[in-house]
Amino acid sequence: MADARVPATGRSGIREVAAAAGVSESTVSNVLNNPQIVAAKTRRRVERAMEELDFVRNRAAGQLRGAPSSVVGSIVLDSANPFFAEVA
Repeated sequence: MADARVPATGRSGIREVAAAAGVSESTVSNVLNNPQIVAAKTRRRVERAMEELDFVRNRAAGQLRGAPSSVVGSIVLDSANPFFAEVA
């Protein structure tokens, strides 16, 4: 039987880590992004939960939530048209 804390995708996210550590999702986020503001005892508890759940940070997910990205996209009507090539 599958672990109820792990989503069907097989990957543990911040939500599952927070539940396992008994903290909020914000606290898990702070452990990842601003560990200096989290109490050492709480930080260790969250890190232990991350290890137990085989949590792997997904940086692409963080970028979708508004974190800065260095990727720029462009959509053109006709890539063979020299005008669009020059604009790009």
